[in-house]
Amino acid sequence: MTATAGERPARSGVAIPAVDALMARYRVRATATPAAIATTLALLVLDILSVAVEAALALAIEAGVIVRNQNDGREPYNFLRIGTEFGLWASIGYAKLAAAAGLLAVIARRTAESAYGALAAAFAILLADDALMVHERMGRLLASIIEVPFDVGVAASSLFEVLVFGVIGVAVLALLWTAWRRAGARHRANVAVLSAMVLAVGAFAVAIDFVDQIVDLYSRIGSKALGLIDDGGENMVVSLAVGFLLMVLARERRGSAAQNWAA
Repeated sequence: MTATAGERPARSGVAIPAVDALMARYRVRATATPAAIATTLALLVLDILSVAVEAALALAIEAGVIVRNQNDGREPYNFLRIGTEFGLWASIGYAKLAAAAGLLAVIARRTAESAYGALAAAFAILLADDALMVHERMGRLLASIIEVPFDVGVAASSLFEVLVFGVIGVAVLALLWTAWRRAGARHRANVAVLSAMVLAVGAFAVAIDFVDQIVDLYSRIGSKALGLIDDGGENMVVSLAVGFLLMVLARERRGSAAQNWAA
């Protein structure tokens, strides 16, 4: 509906004052609308549910309540395992990473800030690595080709996974640096928040996973716990990123609406 002369356009959502005040304190350009908050909470609930289901299945398998198929391992419940490629929870994770990259592309176009475009590319790389399991597959491939001449305490494939992800990480870090350099003064706080989230995803995806491989040599229970922290933490960070981007987009939309009204 087009606003008539002298009439202020209606807002699409009411901001959450307390959250907005916190973001304003750190000069974050975002508006905490109820829709963005509700979406963030819904995504976090799904993340917690995925961890709970994974823990329940792991306990049931350990207790012998669920008997694993020793022939091919294609149990029907694998679709509900948190680490199953293109399983339920993994597919939701792919969708969230794609949503983050898409929202960043929209924000980049709306604000004419190339920094958001660089961040969109960083999330797209994370999506490609996650969905295609690039560093895992390349790690196994390299381990089958190259013989490690010394004992590193973990499987050679795990070592190569870290090295491959390091190469991917260099590309992501270059994009984060580009985003910071190109960001306008009003958007640098947003870039800092989003960059921290990207780094957190990388830390969960590789650093904790690598520690998990070491712990697994000494404690299965400790390894299972770290596995849940790894997958659950990574998913939660991406959920927070999607929610934050919805708030950023809401802020930019309100700014555009105010400019149109003033004109």
